[in-house]
Amino acid sequence: MDHMTPRELDVFQLMAYGNSNQAIAADLVISPKSAEKLIGRIFEKCHIDGAGPHRRVKATLLYWKDRQPEFQDAIRTRRI
Repeated sequence: MDHMTPRELDVFQLMAYGNSNQAIAADLVISPKSAEKLIGRIFEKCHIDGAGPHRRVKATLLYWKDRQPEFQDAIRTRRI
């Protein structure tokens, strides 16, 4: 994930916490189309192919795999 821009990382984090494209756009004060484009770039950079809902799941698993202590804390405090 070191190869992602700060904005992509912001989007990636919000997506990993289960936010929809609309919610990500609202939180970051960007258009929904911009959120979609950033998410598409995240999928590309994570080498996640194809279409469908499983892309988000795969990306989320990659995000949390990289942040295991944070993941355990999020589970404990029920943020996810």
